[in-house]
Amino acid sequence: MLKAALKWKNLGPQRKCEVTFSPELQKAIPAKGSLTLNLTTNGCMGTANEIDALEHVQVTVNVSSICRGDLDISLISPFGTKSKLLAVRTADDSKFGLRNWTFMTIHFWGEKPEGVWIFIITDHANSVKRCKRRGTELTSGFLTKFKLTLWGTYKNELPKREQIMELGSIQNGKNNQKLANIRKLVEQKQIDKRLTEDFLNENMRKVDADDIPFTWSEAKLPANEKSESFPSTPFGDVMLEFWYSQTNNTENGIQRTRSLPADKDVAQDVDETPAEY
Repeated sequence: MLKAALKWKNLGPQRKCEVTFSPELQKAIPAKGSLTLNLTTNGCMGTANEIDALEHVQVTVNVSSICRGDLDISLISPFGTKSKLLAVRTADDSKFGLRNWTFMTIHFWGEKPEGVWIFIITDHANSVKRCKRRGTELTSGFLTKFKLTLWGTYKNELPKREQIMELGSIQNGKNNQKLANIRKLVEQKQIDKRLTEDFLNENMRKVDADDIPFTWSEAKLPANEKSESFPSTPFGDVMLEFWYSQTNNTENGIQRTRSLPADKDVAQDVDETPAEY
């Protein structure tokens, strides 16, 4: 985790890019049909609000409608991802439409914003039973506002961090130049000092087998008690010596003896007999 943290790149600050369809927008929504608008954007390229990675997207509309519940609204990104902003609602018989109404979606997270966005409003006539609609209608309402608000980030604005070496190369602290680069980045506050210290402490000192203390060797085992279960590591020696020191202790007046297992699949008998006072 420390290694990953040293290479972590923060995102830049969140940005907001607004794109509005023609201010004089006045588009009819055909009855039993769809209205489709194409809105092209470059993601506010060349401005302080330029975005190259989307987070969430908002769509603000003004829509008049004979029966609001009959409408559904979708948005398709330049990448081809489709998000349903509004579905048909069979209990919504309002005639007030959508006044300065804002929808939000996160379906386009991580996509690039530039390109053609497709906005679709579809009239599903007679989906709402309480709405009385004439079969001779040519339109079901009008769209008078369409604004696309893009929220996201731009590429990392901090200095490039290629100066950070491959983490494995500073093992044991042998590369002085690259250690100096780390210190420089710490001074520039591009790497947290405490995190760096923890990382170096973890990586510059490795525990080897020789670092594990033990005081007993194979020669101290009685020859007649060696078997297939004889410990194969120094740590096993230490544990076996501890076992003998406990099982053969007679200071408390009780003596317990246990032989080494000759076979791991054979059950062992333990003889526990109180010593005579």
